[in-house]
Amino acid sequence: MLMQTPSTTPASLSAAVPACPSCHPHLATSRAAASACAACSSSTSTRVRHHTTHLPPTLVEFESCPLQVSVHAPATRFLRDLAPVFPTVDSANILVVPVLQPTVLDMVAYGRDVDAERDALLERFVRFASRLADRLTEKGYWCDFTDPASGYPVRSAAGSALYPDVSGCTALLRYDVMNVGCCKVVLHPDWGSKVYPATCFTTAPSEVVVAALLLDDDA
Repeated sequence: MLMQTPSTTPASLSAAVPACPSCHPHLATSRAAASACAACSSSTSTRVRHHTTHLPPTLVEFESCPLQVSVHAPATRFLRDLAPVFPTVDSANILVVPVLQPTVLDMVAYGRDVDAERDALLERFVRFASRLADRLTEKGYWCDFTDPASGYPVRSAAGSALYPDVSGCTALLRYDVMNVGCCKVVLHPDWGSKVYPATCFTTAPSEVVVAALLLDDDA
């Protein structure tokens, strides 16, 4: 789960039925994976969506630097947690685009050099996300991104919840995390803790999002 929110399924029911590995990855078992998601079927929601990856992790070049992007239609519970992040948007139709940048310095470390690199990566992400948002907005679709430093939307009205990029990577990409004091650092399978995560969101169709992401930098 992305953030802790009250469940519409009673605790007794959740314990009695097998968990869907797409909606409840922290409860998934081999038996549950072979079973229907009874917990989701009993939900008050009329339509349950399971996690679908429309574009697996793919490297693109932006400003002569590599970025990893992927496109996901999250599971229903993930979308419920997005609703208070973007209160003016129909979260049922949102696609999530994690954007990860490799770093020179280890993001577990502290110091002026690490802070300076984080600031530079944040600025590059904002330029990349703004370009993506402009491309999709021109086609008539909503697109926004959250500030990795605060968790608040950049272009939309802020809600009562923040979006945690690290937790998003865990839920959508199944990446591990490392606890560093009061913070968490995502562990990339190739880059380890030398990675800077951020996230874009849109209601555009998956094929439109993928095409916009894979356009050349000068397009």
